[in-house]
Amino acid sequence: MRFFLVCAAVLVAVAARSNRHHGKPPCGMPKFSEKLATEKKTELEAIWKDFKEGEECDEEREKTKEFVSKLSDEERKGLFGDHHKHHRGPHFLKGVPEEVRDKFQTLFRDHTVDREEKHKRFHEMAMKELTGDKLEEFLKFEKTMEERKAEWNKKVDALSVDARKVYEQLQALREQKRKILAEAKPEIRKELDALFDHHHHRFGRHHGHHSEERRH
Repeated sequence: MRFFLVCAAVLVAVAARSNRHHGKPPCGMPKFSEKLATEKKTELEAIWKDFKEGEECDEEREKTKEFVSKLSDEERKGLFGDHHKHHRGPHFLKGVPEEVRDKFQTLFRDHTVDREEKHKRFHEMAMKELTGDKLEEFLKFEKTMEERKAEWNKKVDALSVDARKVYEQLQALREQKRKILAEAKPEIRKELDALFDHHHHRFGRHHGHHSEERRH
């Protein structure tokens, strides 16, 4: 079971003012570029070099978001401070120390661990790293996920023979995807994680029945 969707790499706003506006950030070279190292600033300038005032800039915005998503945590912190880190994921991780949150995120992204083993390690990590209200919240969350898993299994058991066959083929593809990612080089996995996080951030993580399937 994919235990939860947590701590995906955070995509921040393109311009510093974007947190104060509900619309798109303004077009043009972002103000935070002045804080970038020369090499990074040159890379960002290349994104905006062909932009002309008054034109649409959706493509430049998207490339800028990808650029920001590939910066290190320290680089983003230098540009935006801590305020750019919006909590995403289960409630029991809200407000916990960053190093604890990072441990959960690292385990979630570890494609070398299969679903059942990952579930077990998440539980062990929570028992070790969380205390008080946060541990209680985790246990409630775990119980809820187990109940959802049981409900899901009932739905699977109720499938027709032909539908069950297709479902099992899809599950096999999921496992194949995990193995492919596990065997990929770390830098390739990082690049793909940034791509998928960007897609989820833009289009949302839940799409009909696929959102149910991803929980299990």
